[in-house]
Amino acid sequence: CPGDGKWYVCTPLFEEARLSVGGGRTFTVRCPPARPGRPAGPRALSLNGRRLSRRWLWTREIVSGGCLTFEP
Repeated sequence: CPGDGKWYVCTPLFEEARLSVGGGRTFTVRCPPARPGRPAGPRALSLNGRRLSRRWLWTREIVSGGCLTFEP
């Protein structure tokens, strides 16, 4: 939603994307390819190795740098 500081997550189109977020920091998004027999889309998300229980990120989490991983 505009102005609330949240970024809602959907399935990415690329296996990996790196965003320069300033101050020498990078935010990386990783999504391993789908496996045969498994539904498309992530089963879980983790941010910097910690599993998330939500499908959105705060702006401050992105601009701090780190890695968002889609777990199949």
